[in-house]
Amino acid sequence: MLYDYTVSSLNALKAAGAEPDFIQPGNEITYGMLWPTGHCYPNGSNYNGGTFANFARYLKAGIRGCRETCPEAKIVIQAELSTWQNVASFFKTLSTYTVDYDVIGLSYYPHFHGSLATLEGIIRNLETAYPEKSIQIVEAGYFHKWYPENADYNTTQTWPATDEGQRKFTADLIEMLNRHKSVDGFYWWWPEANEYGLDWATKRVTDNWYNASLWDNETGRALPALDELQRFLNSESDGILLPASADSDAQNHSTYDLTGRKTALRPSSKGVYIRDRQKMIFVKR
Repeated sequence: MLYDYTVSSLNALKAAGAEPDFIQPGNEITYGMLWPTGHCYPNGSNYNGGTFANFARYLKAGIRGCRETCPEAKIVIQAELSTWQNVASFFKTLSTYTVDYDVIGLSYYPHFHGSLATLEGIIRNLETAYPEKSIQIVEAGYFHKWYPENADYNTTQTWPATDEGQRKFTADLIEMLNRHKSVDGFYWWWPEANEYGLDWATKRVTDNWYNASLWDNETGRALPALDELQRFLNSESDGILLPASADSDAQNHSTYDLTGRKTALRPSSKGVYIRDRQKMIFVKR
């Protein structure tokens, strides 16, 4: 059934013209998937009726569907663990079950995972253990306001929970990732979240929770960290270039796409654009 479901889903994407370049079968799956039968520990131990053998069987069935339906796509396996010992244990167990994949995906949220030095240590160890794999940060994020009380690590001394603190976090992370040739992917989790303009009498999703998007929920404007993303893999020439001045006539009357190209005030194709540092979604009818 898992194989059939995977093939059906991918065929639907292909039919819609959205064939993926990367496929991640499961999200943060170090404790298995399809619980309870696929519930397990990263070191291969079984849990509460679930087994790693079941998990590996499910995973391999899904990956087989991916390979057959989208043969050019790369398979990503994502780990959300915060120590090298646990990350090493998980990928070693996957190797024992001969799971077929191309990319090691990692989550990195400093309030859960700790310092950049910790992340870089994990990356270095993975490069040594799996030189044939590429590595991607498939989830990352940092707050521009309201640091959570239940954080495992308080990193506000390094990166304050402010617009500038979020920008500095992004710059520091990208500087580190660019030192590693094996790292060829970096994704900010939920960057487009923007509840600007919603009724304040209604409880908003991001109130007192995850103010770590790249847009200010109170003004609707893009945050400085968005500019930093263009520096990943030293891609400044085709990155996100926002107008410099919020008060210039040129900015107020210009629209840019997310690769920094200036476009007409009313774009010719649907998509996400930036006008006056505010996100604009254009749906062509």
